[in-house]
Amino acid sequence: MSIYSVAKKAGVSPAAVSRYINKSGSVAPGKAELIRAAMKELEYVPSLVRPGPRLKNRPGVRTGQIALLFLGRLKPLEMYRMPVFPILFSGVHEAVESAGLNLVVTHWPDGEQCPSIIRKGCFDGVLVMGAMPKPERLFSMLKIPAVWFFRGHSDPEGRLDHVFYDNSRIGGIAARYLVGKGCRRLCFINPYPVHEAVKPRKKDFIRTAKDLGSEVKIFESAEDMFGSVVEEAEIMTRKAVGGKDRCDGIFAPMDNVLLSAYNCLKFMGKTPDKEVTLIGCNNDPQFMGQMNPRPATIDIKLDTVGKKAVEQLLIRMQFPDDKDRVEILVKPELVPAEGRA
Repeated sequence: MSIYSVAKKAGVSPAAVSRYINKSGSVAPGKAELIRAAMKELEYVPSLVRPGPRLKNRPGVRTGQIALLFLGRLKPLEMYRMPVFPILFSGVHEAVESAGLNLVVTHWPDGEQCPSIIRKGCFDGVLVMGAMPKPERLFSMLKIPAVWFFRGHSDPEGRLDHVFYDNSRIGGIAARYLVGKGCRRLCFINPYPVHEAVKPRKKDFIRTAKDLGSEVKIFESAEDMFGSVVEEAEIMTRKAVGGKDRCDGIFAPMDNVLLSAYNCLKFMGKTPDKEVTLIGCNNDPQFMGQMNPRPATIDIKLDTVGKKAVEQLLIRMQFPDDKDRVEILVKPELVPAEGRA
């Protein structure tokens, strides 16, 4: 019997059950009653010490350290420079800090040995991010609780818990938004033709737009493009809105691309979201804050992904012998455009 059984019976998340048992956070009265009823029906009695101020009194906590392990080509320094990563990292850091633990970032490049601090067991749990060609090496080294999170992974069999944002919904949200605004000639501009996150967004955008009776044009860079992302996005935007069959709705799969399209339209003398409706993706403040009024975007909730990954890892640390595995998909949300000033 485990908290997962209680959660399933009560129709709530394992995290809610954990918070109720440990009194480590708020649980809505209605959910608390469902949890109490489920525990009574299942005759579940938690055999754990509630978290206290000292590490030795906290189940699953020995060192007080959590590792954030980047795999393969995902180097920490490069990740810090990437769009949206600061949002994800902020969610992770806030959750780890709230739990009274420390976060250590490390990297395991392809073809190299597992970092010594992982091999030596310096951590109570590991947050795994990225993918690797031979995941068996990772599983053989991970003798402590771990959660794979963010987006990509090398764990199709689900040996670890997963916490991802639901990338499969994004294209559909964008298409429905543009069609709902009266657009009938949609286009997708993409200077990242080989980006693994963009491919599903493009596929679902095309499918949904056609299902809704709209035309779709695709403007993509060559895989070996020479120009910058900004230059490529501007060229695509000019092509999209020029000519007889110009597009009236543009989906940019990332907000930095959206910003380039927005600036290009203004330079051309066109009013964004009046003559051409725009929507981006990621809800990245470093780009969205440069547009006024702000167009629509899609929030992939990376702060929530980070927090839920830590939350799930803490549960796994408390119940390391539980054989059940969970996969959490965080749904993206539409962030509508601001009204014109």
